[in-house]
Amino acid sequence: MSEPDTGLEVPDAQLWDRTIMRDEGSEARMKPTEAAQRAKDHLTALTGLEALTVSSLDKVEAGWSVTVEMLELKKIPDSHDVLGSYACVVDDDGNLLSYKRTLRYRRSDVMEERTV
Repeated sequence: MSEPDTGLEVPDAQLWDRTIMRDEGSEARMKPTEAAQRAKDHLTALTGLEALTVSSLDKVEAGWSVTVEMLELKKIPDSHDVLGSYACVVDDDGNLLSYKRTLRYRRSDVMEERTV
């Protein structure tokens, strides 16, 4: 027996810019791009370091889990710069809930992808 057609479309979870649905149909307050920018802003304010790029972004129960690559030490040539990988969680209002440095490396280091 098939379910009745309600006329409502279920959002495609693979499309990042669509609204994420929360409890009882209420809409999430923040898009992934906004969460990534807020994470970069918070980490820059707290550490005084330059945020270079977002290397991962995942929707989690508490909001958004974001990993940001930060410039920790500028060197000449640039390939000797020291970078840090910072993991943080930003809630759906854009507030920083937690952060920690998970990795420190030179820009020129070749790293293999870690699988989870």
